[in-house]
Amino acid sequence: MKKIKLIQSRTPDKSSIFKHAHSNTLCLGNGISVRISDRRKFNSAVYHINEELTEILFLLNDAYTLCFTEYREAWYYLGNEYSYIIRKADDSNFELTRLFTLLSDRNGWANGNFFSFKYLDQIVEILVNWLEPLIELRHKKRHFIEMRILKIKQRQIGEIRDRIKQIGQEYQNGPEKSKVMPFSQVKEPLKLRKVKGL
Repeated sequence: MKKIKLIQSRTPDKSSIFKHAHSNTLCLGNGISVRISDRRKFNSAVYHINEELTEILFLLNDAYTLCFTEYREAWYYLGNEYSYIIRKADDSNFELTRLFTLLSDRNGWANGNFFSFKYLDQIVEILVNWLEPLIELRHKKRHFIEMRILKIKQRQIGEIRDRIKQIGQEYQNGPEKSKVMPFSQVKEPLKLRKVKGL
């Protein structure tokens, strides 16, 4: 069975002077770092994150099936004036197949924690964009019920992106919560002190 299994994590370094290094750490591609000192709790958190990512993978595959089916049903209406929809569908189909393969095959690699999220985000973006011309086509053909259903599906696919951004946040609590701060928000750069005698 296809599944996502992020396995790249850092073990605690008890000799470090940094408190966050004393915890097990799983860095996710959405910018969240899960730091938990208890190994059992950490393994449980990683398991639940992997399960949630696998569930998202299945939801996106189901959405892919919907998009492809909708395209094939609309294909009968696509004359020469709609050739851009055919080209876009062919490109989207090829790219989605490639991304799903990369996601399922490479998520356990050394940089799989980062790239899994990147691939998921790209899949969501392609699916949302793929439905747009199909919604316009349904509108032009006055198929309003099908158009509204596609808009709802498009919104649901877009909401998956928000869910991807939230993965791992429930495991950030207390003193182990990591804070992601962009470099542009740092108010004062670090200043180096001169050491006497040099």
